[in-house]
Amino acid sequence: MMYDELDNAVQDIVAQLKSTAALVKVEPEEELTKDMLEEFIIKNSGKLIARTLTIVDNVQDYIQTAPDAKDVAAFAELLKAIARTC
Repeated sequence: MMYDELDNAVQDIVAQLKSTAALVKVEPEEELTKDMLEEFIIKNSGKLIARTLTIVDNVQDYIQTAPDAKDVAAFAELLKAIARTC
């Protein structure tokens, strides 16, 4: 009986994920003009830069509290990736 409830719950979650994935895949029907594309790039580049800086700050704070070789290496790779995009 417990397994039936668990099975039903899992099936419900899978159904929800499938319906959500279908919604995410909807592509816009309108074409972007050059001006709209430039505005999109500028707006989202700013968001990306701000989020990246926040992530770097958070990871740096985490590493400073308990440095681990794997974490420090991951942080170094993150910094390298950011430096390549600048």
